[in-house]
Amino acid sequence: MSDIKLIEIDSVPNRGRCVDRLCAECERLLVPLKALRPRRFRLRRRQALVFGGLAAVIVGEARSQGHNAWVFSYMPPGVPVHRSSESAVARMLEPHSSETWEFCVCSACRQQLQDRGWEEAELEISPAHDLAFHGLGWLTVRRATVVFRVIVPAGVHVSRRPRLVAGK
Repeated sequence: MSDIKLIEIDSVPNRGRCVDRLCAECERLLVPLKALRPRRFRLRRRQALVFGGLAAVIVGEARSQGHNAWVFSYMPPGVPVHRSSESAVARMLEPHSSETWEFCVCSACRQQLQDRGWEEAELEISPAHDLAFHGLGWLTVRRATVVFRVIVPAGVHVSRRPRLVAGK
């Protein structure tokens, strides 16, 4: 008999991921099949980006000359990114919103997210950091620090991390 004892140790926990709150069909839409390509946006205070009805950010403050926030979005191709205003964000995240919005999940998943509710946080992101949406994608900023109001489904984690993709 061997003196080796096997102990199961969980690796990095996957709690708080956006994809874990979706049905299998919708989850497949969020799996990138090729390298993510950034989308660039110039935003001003109180302008927002909404990510397929799954999350949103609103610029609270851009600490730059002219108060512009240069934001680069790294999301899977199946996640439409809408530029909007702060006032439109609440409407965009509703499950039975106008059909003109482009959502990346089915109506049942949207309803389930709405039933669980939404959480808000305020995070300050410098050009040396990313704003990561666990199980969805991330944002990076250029030229100046930006204060974001972040809206995600209840239980989905967001965090600030060291910048993953170097700038030019």
